[in-house]
Amino acid sequence: MSNVLAEYTIEKEMGRGGFAITWLAHPKNQPKNKRGDHAQPVILKELLLDAIEDWKSLESFEREARVLSHLCHPGIPTFIDFIEKETASGKRLFLVQSFIDGQDLEGLIQGGRYFTETEVIEMALQICRVLVYLHRFSPPIVHRDIKPSNIMKSAKTSDYYLVDFGAVKAPESIGSYTTTGTVGYMPMEQVEGKASPASDIYSLGMTLIYVLSHQVPREMNKKGLRVDFRPHVNIREGLARIIDKMIAPDVQRRYQEAAAVLVDLERLQGNVSDMPQWKYYGKRYGKPLAFAGIALTLVGLYRWNASKEKMLAAVPPPSPSASPSASPSVSASEGASQPSAQELGNYYYDKKKYRDAISHFDRYLLTQPNAFSERFRRGFSHSKLNHHQEALRDFLYI
Repeated sequence: MSNVLAEYTIEKEMGRGGFAITWLAHPKNQPKNKRGDHAQPVILKELLLDAIEDWKSLESFEREARVLSHLCHPGIPTFIDFIEKETASGKRLFLVQSFIDGQDLEGLIQGGRYFTETEVIEMALQICRVLVYLHRFSPPIVHRDIKPSNIMKSAKTSDYYLVDFGAVKAPESIGSYTTTGTVGYMPMEQVEGKASPASDIYSLGMTLIYVLSHQVPREMNKKGLRVDFRPHVNIREGLARIIDKMIAPDVQRRYQEAAAVLVDLERLQGNVSDMPQWKYYGKRYGKPLAFAGIALTLVGLYRWNASKEKMLAAVPPPSPSASPSASPSVSASEGASQPSAQELGNYYYDKKKYRDAISHFDRYLLTQPNAFSERFRRGFSHSKLNHHQEALRDFLYI
């Protein structure tokens, strides 16, 4: 290896599979820290070309390199390089990634590690944030192989990482039907070659069941087509309901977006799992929604008011008897009818004489409290005179 990759120093072998081997290494020109360690070791993942049985493994390896080279998220290993080396024995391919000092969930559980409900919710939140990032690409990046061995936990912190992007649905495969994934963790539509963002949510739900129960989900009994995991876990009903929706066999009844799972998990984490959803949103967004509602109402009424003003513009103004100097009582024998409080209020409003408008609107609204146009105009008149409490009272009434 030192002859093949002269720019890296190999420290040790990290793992070996059917078609790949991983090494822990560091760049030779990288300085050491005070303890004599290399601050940023890397992982070299080599595809064993002589061991692959078909071209799919090579395509998967190259696809992982392409996808990772365009991703940037704290929950995904950082792409560093993709190296092709010609040797006497043939071509050798290496994917270079940042090193994650930790272990995957499968290894932790096989080693006897147990997780609390709080830890599982935190892990689910972090992976959901990764999925929100991936699924917002166009077209969405669907991982297609979320399982315990592809989620790593840091050895020093509570950080989790989603790894192994070799099964990602490539753009050139959009519209084609190929089955990729792990039996027991992929939903029926993925088995049929029609993976979507909801498929990743299903796989994450199955992973949560495994972490909470230490049992492979596909070996559990089913109710209908749904895995009956409740007898095997010790969790609150709130979390059980979320997992139920994540693993719904019918994709239409499942969470469609990771962001929706994230919201429900955050609500659960906030110890308000029994609070109805409308109360949760009301508590979290109540004030902004209230002000937004008032603003939308005012905009609508303003437009309605503007259209009414156009109609009123075509109507002749009140007779001179309605002028400020006129007597409030004009006899019918003089041939003039007395204008109403509504007419006088609108007359003074149009003239921008807001104090006079308010006094007439006051009289009119005593008998017609739901005359919203006049109430809006009175509230607007109050706001022009800096009577903020009175203005707000009218707007809230509307």
